[in-house]
Amino acid sequence: MRAAELPGGVPRMGQEGRMSRLWVDIETLPGDLDDDAVRALAARKVPKNIRKPETRDRWIEDHLDEVYRRTSLDALRGRVLCIAAAEGWESEPVCFYGGDDVLLRFEEWLMTTDAAEHQRRFTWCGWNVRFDLQFLRLHGARAGAKWLVTRLPCRSSEVLDVQSVATAYQRKYLRLADAAAFFGLAKAEGIDGSKVYDAWLKGRHEDLARYCAGDVQLTREIAYLLGA
Repeated sequence: MRAAELPGGVPRMGQEGRMSRLWVDIETLPGDLDDDAVRALAARKVPKNIRKPETRDRWIEDHLDEVYRRTSLDALRGRVLCIAAAEGWESEPVCFYGGDDVLLRFEEWLMTTDAAEHQRRFTWCGWNVRFDLQFLRLHGARAGAKWLVTRLPCRSSEVLDVQSVATAYQRKYLRLADAAAFFGLAKAEGIDGSKVYDAWLKGRHEDLARYCAGDVQLTREIAYLLGA
């Protein structure tokens, strides 16, 4: 089901009151860290029952890659690879991919949206969207995207987390792929969140951009089905 095929009665942009829905998804990469920094992070994660220095050192070396990869989930250490977004229910998602200026390019696009032109606030919508918003705020502030940062939500009423709606706010984690399968919706094959870094290393940049934009569309379709 594409956005243009959503059943009748879906509110169009401008019919949602003063809040305009902005659907977002980001993909992240591990941080730009040197070996010593990664080793220091790994040292903090050594199980407490490991006390022998030689066993401790071996555990650290064995887990360096795992610890480094997990920095992609840490907003203070990871990097933003791409940002996909769509305004309202019907617009095609756009994706801003790669480069140190990805936050600034997203900000520039955001300033041209219908909501921005009419000085309306956004409801920021996505799957586990609070993860995305933390990266957008911290990295946007560091990149100098001041307009973007001031438009990010400060209140829960400005956020729609479709994952939370799907789990009835029970603080359970539900994969977007599993929700899509439940509803019989197609999700991009060959890539998921755990494979983004590997796909990036292989130079699959177009696939990653499509994957990110596809998740925006998929989340929007699931939100409609859930009545969110």
